[in-house]
Amino acid sequence: MLAERLHIVTRKFEDACLGYPHTKPMSILLIKERYDLFLQLTTELAGIEQSYRFQNSEEEISYFKSAKPEFYKYGVYYERILDLESHKPLGDHKYYSRKRKSLTEESVQIMEFLTYYRTGGTLRDEELFIKAANHRDIYSLIKALEMLEKYLDNVNDKRSLEEKIADNATLRWTGTQAEFAEMVNSLQLMQVLNNGEASTSDISEYLSTMLNVEITDIHKSTHEIMQRKEPARFMLKAVEALRKKQLALFEKIYNKK
Repeated sequence: MLAERLHIVTRKFEDACLGYPHTKPMSILLIKERYDLFLQLTTELAGIEQSYRFQNSEEEISYFKSAKPEFYKYGVYYERILDLESHKPLGDHKYYSRKRKSLTEESVQIMEFLTYYRTGGTLRDEELFIKAANHRDIYSLIKALEMLEKYLDNVNDKRSLEEKIADNATLRWTGTQAEFAEMVNSLQLMQVLNNGEASTSDISEYLSTMLNVEITDIHKSTHEIMQRKEPARFMLKAVEALRKKQLALFEKIYNKK
């Protein structure tokens, strides 16, 4: 039977890929090697599928809905990431984020089939999963897109903190450097980060990266605020603002009574 032959080919491919997970970041040479293997194995099936006569509609639906996607998803997937990695511009930190957005847009375009797939639909099987159907390979595409989603998530996780922030620079510090230095020193002195193990430099470096603050020397800024009559101006403002918020909340509750 065609499904049995397909199962053998699928096992050959998966056995050859055992050494490294499909959706982990990998070299373009490994991607191409696996895609070439898929194409090689596909030649064994193409002619057989074309001439094969299914015994009944149940066999035909099962082949296109369940059996074939488990192998052909690899072809779609490796073709996609080969194109993805071979066309990546140098120094483009937002490249993978844009591809992730494109993937979302593509999934919206096939939402009708995606919903059918996720809910385990069966009512349209005879329309979708027969040899003559235009969308007979839609489940292969969906499974490949699921793999691509995991690949892009893994690639993004592998990038540096600076690269991730560059893609999502929605927050930035708009206070003064002195106020930033007050906040950094307060966090360090209160020992609320890493159980008090984080140094002033550690905290400053992390937060300045996160909030896009240009501070050249946190120790110099710390020395300057310590020379003031009141070294905690910013923090006192924060206390005052919090108390005002508390008072406004109490007044709101009182007025409701």
